[in-house]
Amino acid sequence: MSKEKKISKEELEKLQAYVNGINEIQNNVGALEMQKHDALHKSDVMRKGLDAMQVDLEEKYGQVNISLATGVITEDADNPEA
Repeated sequence: MSKEKKISKEELEKLQAYVNGINEIQNNVGALEMQKHDALHKSDVMRKGLDAMQVDLEEKYGQVNISLATGVITEDADNPEA
């Protein structure tokens, strides 16, 4: 029976460090992709809520401009019927 060949301990440790590093990075990228997916979903929910609120406000106040800082309503210059 012949003696099995092995790489040196230092080579094995370096090889393991590279493989472990790549695995960790892949896990991190996967986690970031999940965070991205969640953020995009939340953004979509917020946009739909904003769209619905804009419809409600337009039904109540007409086509006007509303200051986000103060809530003051001004007539929409582009809409002479407002």
